[in-house]
Amino acid sequence: MFLLILMLFFGSLTQMLGLMLTSGSGSVSLQDVVSEDGLHAHTVGARNILRILQVLFVSGVFILAPWAFAYVTYGRIEETVGLSRKVSPVLLLIAALCVLGAGYSVDALVHFNEWILQNVLSGELWADLMDEHRSMNQQMAYLLTSENAAEWLFAFLLIACLPALAEEFMFRGVLQKELIRGLGAIGGIVLTSLFFALTHFQPLHFTGLFFFGLVLGLMRHWSGNLWYSIGAHFVNNATVFISIKMQEAPIEQLLTEREAVQWGYTIAAFLVAGTGLWGFRHILQRRGVQPDNRYY
Repeated sequence: MFLLILMLFFGSLTQMLGLMLTSGSGSVSLQDVVSEDGLHAHTVGARNILRILQVLFVSGVFILAPWAFAYVTYGRIEETVGLSRKVSPVLLLIAALCVLGAGYSVDALVHFNEWILQNVLSGELWADLMDEHRSMNQQMAYLLTSENAAEWLFAFLLIACLPALAEEFMFRGVLQKELIRGLGAIGGIVLTSLFFALTHFQPLHFTGLFFFGLVLGLMRHWSGNLWYSIGAHFVNNATVFISIKMQEAPIEQLLTEREAVQWGYTIAAFLVAGTGLWGFRHILQRRGVQPDNRYY
């Protein structure tokens, strides 16, 4: 409850700060940014204002709030969240390869997720869900759009770097530790992955996000080192970002359309992810690294 209060407080604070900073920009108004017409305008100024608001809000909710919680609760932030241990390049590479395999596997889970929802929900609810999905893809396409190198870099930092740092700090660094403390390893990792999937507000991607969260949660727990999940998360986001930017089709089309599942590649990707997880754990065990049970 204390963590939730801090998230609401810092989220509101950073959002107000963002509105104060961006309202002084004479190039474009906030109404232009958040309106439906604004999302179709594709002006550099409007896109950058939306990115600034996003950066501040995410920083408040997923960095400042859990940082304050860890500081008040434990006082030793780096050690508590798992940022004080050294990083093994071999393990970091395995973590990255594992997540790339998991990322490709997610496509099959997303198709399965959509099939379930389409058959469970009524026609009206399914139509509303698809409208919301298209709206979110439209905003994501807006954030991914860039006309010059500086804007490309800003978009990359927002899409690839910030989520890897902020979400891992919040979910695997603080929340997972607290939940394992009360529910044990399995319950804590599963519930953290559930919250991770829910906070993305993407029902069509829920199972894929949940699976992705499980992989990252296991890495964090086994190693006691948050840098591995941060690095793996970054590699996943950066790969998606670059693959989208390299294609010639409109970004919104790439985000909305999904090719049929290629089961051969999907099974191979699951095997890569599973083998990567096994190798990651096996190397840790050989090095005598035990699951992170400090402060539990």
